[in-house]
Amino acid sequence: MGYELANLYVLSNDNKNAILILKDILSSDKKNDEASFLLASLYLSEDSPSQSIKIYNELLENNSKKDSNYYYTLYGIANCYIKMGSYYEARGNYERIIKDYEEFDDMSYLMYNLALSYEGTKNYDLALKTYSNIVDTYPNTYSQKMALQKLTLFSLQKKEDNLPDKNLDKAKVSDVVGTKVKIFPSNETSTFQMGRFRDKKRAEELTSIIKNIGYDSYIKEENKDNSVSYVVRVDLPSDKRNVDELRKRMSSENIPFFAVKK
Repeated sequence: MGYELANLYVLSNDNKNAILILKDILSSDKKNDEASFLLASLYLSEDSPSQSIKIYNELLENNSKKDSNYYYTLYGIANCYIKMGSYYEARGNYERIIKDYEEFDDMSYLMYNLALSYEGTKNYDLALKTYSNIVDTYPNTYSQKMALQKLTLFSLQKKEDNLPDKNLDKAKVSDVVGTKVKIFPSNETSTFQMGRFRDKKRAEELTSIIKNIGYDSYIKEENKDNSVSYVVRVDLPSDKRNVDELRKRMSSENIPFFAVKK
């Protein structure tokens, strides 16, 4: 009964109460794998990967037999490492699942996360090959859409990072139609940076993508040490709801950003 109630809270986007119920379940039944998996996933969605990975490690001890639970636990651990920026550890776990468990339900998304970990370890050639493989192998999936967006960003950045040209012919600008963003007013303004380029044309291409998502992006020209760079930015009133919406929209198109001081 408690687990079903926790799921109802999850469905109503009330993770806080769901977590409280699951913790109560596990206090009396520490080997309840169902509750443990859900609690670990909720901690991860609430940006608490250290708490999540602790639960996954306990699950790993309880499921040492190499069955589906074992590999899904490895997947959860790998996702925690991605969130923590520990890309080598994440990469190792994703590769292990691919090698040993071909029956994994959502291989396209696992491959996408693996490509992210290749990026994080600066193995750009493997990242490009993996994104390209997703595009070829998993048509009409969300992972394919995200991989295409990643290839687009690689094509924009290739001159900046001296990346290889192969596989970039698959990249294209997202065809998502921009929708109006509700902006909440604030007395202060925050500035967010989406990219920095030496080639103005590439900065303009990224600005166009961001405008298509729904934001008034602009380019700021900076000159330092006799070198000109073009910085893509977005200004927003400093209301948490604006930042949350920006994060959601940028994340859907896999565009990284961070707050900067003017």
